[in-house]
Amino acid sequence: MPDLPKKWAWPDVRAECNPKEIYYDPFAEHRAVYAAAAGDAIYSGKEAVTDYKRIRARCPEDTQNLETRIRMVFDTSHFP
Repeated sequence: MPDLPKKWAWPDVRAECNPKEIYYDPFAEHRAVYAAAAGDAIYSGKEAVTDYKRIRARCPEDTQNLETRIRMVFDTSHFP
C-alpha cells in the first residue's frame, strides 16, 4: 500500500468523521482500486492482505475490533 498523499496527515485521516468520502474514495479512485457496486467502494483485498501488518500498526483499535468479530464468527463453542 503506498503512502498517503503528502498533503494528508494520518491523525487527520483517523479523526475525520467521514473518512471514506473525504479520503478513501478519492484515493481508491486514483489508485484504480475503486469499483462502484451498490454505492460501495471495494478495496483491493490483495493490497490489504499484502500490507496488513502496516494497517494493523496504524489502526490497532480498528483491526483488533475486526479480528474479535471474525473470531466470534468462527468460534462455535458458544453454540449448543
